[in-house]
Formats: sequence, structure tokens, C-alpha cells
Amino acid sequence: MTIHFDSMDPGTYAISILHDEDQSGDMGMGGFFNLIPQEGFGFSNNPEIGFSEPEFNVCKFELEEGLIVSVPISLIYM
Repeated sequence: MTIHFDSMDPGTYAISILHDEDQSGDMGMGGFFNLIPQEGFGFSNNPEIGFSEPEFNVCKFELEEGLIVSVPISLIYM
């Protein structure tokens, strides 16, 4: 899937995505103590995933005026 954002201001950004399969509006959790995501998710820069979401600094990227930036994100299904 490709998503295009037009007219964004230059700056530092990070992206997180959720495949909300059940269309509930939030991340479905289950498994051990209800702590395991049941839907796909991903972050810019495809950081290692631990027991919480990665920090902004790990996911950030720079958007400069006049440049087109491609930010691939791999969805993770646990």
C-alpha cells in the first residue's frame, strides 16, 4: 500500500500505523495477561519491537522542503 501526503511542512516526523482489522478504533489485545497485540502494527524505520512502543527518536525522519521522502513500514503481526 502506498499513501501520499501533500503539502506537509518541513520538519521531523515519525509514523505509526495500525491494521484495525475489527474496526474497533483501537489495538485489539489478547494472549498472556492481555498484553499481546492481536492486530498488525508498524513504525517508521522498522525498529526492533520490545514490550512497549519504540521511542520517537528511533522512528523519526526528516522532511525537507521540495523533497519526496519514501518511508517503508513493515507491519508486524504477533
